[in-house]
Amino acid sequence: MTFYLARIGYRTVWHDMKQYRRLVCVRRSHLKKLAPIAMLFIMLVFMLLTFATPASAIWVIQQPSFEVVTDPPWAYSESDTDFTGTRSPDWSTQGDYSYLLSCPAGSTITTKKLCQIQQSVDFNKLDTISFDAKLYSIVAGQFEARVIVGSTTVWSKVCPTTTAEYIRQEVDVSAYTGTQNLIFQIYAPARATSATTTNYFDNIKTWGSFSDLAHNTVHNDFTTGENHVYMYGENFESGTYHVGFYDAGDYKICSDGTLTTNTLAAECEFTHGIPGTWHAVVYEGETPPATYDPTNRVVEDSFTVQSGAIPEFPAVIAAIAVCMLCAFAYVVMRRWAERG
Repeated sequence: MTFYLARIGYRTVWHDMKQYRRLVCVRRSHLKKLAPIAMLFIMLVFMLLTFATPASAIWVIQQPSFEVVTDPPWAYSESDTDFTGTRSPDWSTQGDYSYLLSCPAGSTITTKKLCQIQQSVDFNKLDTISFDAKLYSIVAGQFEARVIVGSTTVWSKVCPTTTAEYIRQEVDVSAYTGTQNLIFQIYAPARATSATTTNYFDNIKTWGSFSDLAHNTVHNDFTTGENHVYMYGENFESGTYHVGFYDAGDYKICSDGTLTTNTLAAECEFTHGIPGTWHAVVYEGETPPATYDPTNRVVEDSFTVQSGAIPEFPAVIAAIAVCMLCAFAYVVMRRWAERG
């Protein structure tokens, strides 16, 4: 009796196991049919990860529109006590404030005295800097406005006796590397008596060309095998921006632009075009024109594209070829799976 029950129990267990295998197991031929679909899914995931937007980081130039001014990152200094420096609501081109460097009416400033505001900046990640300024001096030639990188003056204007605005002042700083001071300065080249000067700075933007999607390597000379440029900039107000890419013949090659938390990114592949100096021009609220016209630009940057960077086999044709190869591989594997 015991043996009979054991046998019955064994057969029941074996029967249940066979049913379980039928429910959860997939035949080998089914796996072969699923293989091409799995391969295409893996390729799609790879492409999404490859072209994903890089994570944002701390801005290269902090507090660039002076809505908040703290020390650090900004540091004010003066070599004559008649000078003053402060955040000001009296004039601005972005937000509500700018930074004012001035001296009151009737001041006497001795020779080669100055006031300035400066910030320590990593120039390895800077290409072009743009800013706005408003300058005035009661006497011609008494004061000079300067922008300095380290110890090198990269921009200067004599403060005029009639108030003048200097909008979209673009400075190429790609030649500078490492951590250096970015300085906005008012300088008296000679003794100034009965002096008055008021000078505002605002709306500092960065914009530049990079060789990598993560925007870590500034690159201004594209040659053989380097057929893709990545543009990146900081301190762009909310709005709709378009970036036009123009070749050495001033013809638009492509346009792009994605604004994320006041940072703007764009890219262009050199599928065709005339080698030489190219321009990446940012426009707000309008489509980039068919030919190069920086009149209404927000900011622009230039870089060199060598003939070797423009492939003879266009990327569009290459993409079509890759798609055809993938389709061919899918058909072959599908037939192989059906035969198996």
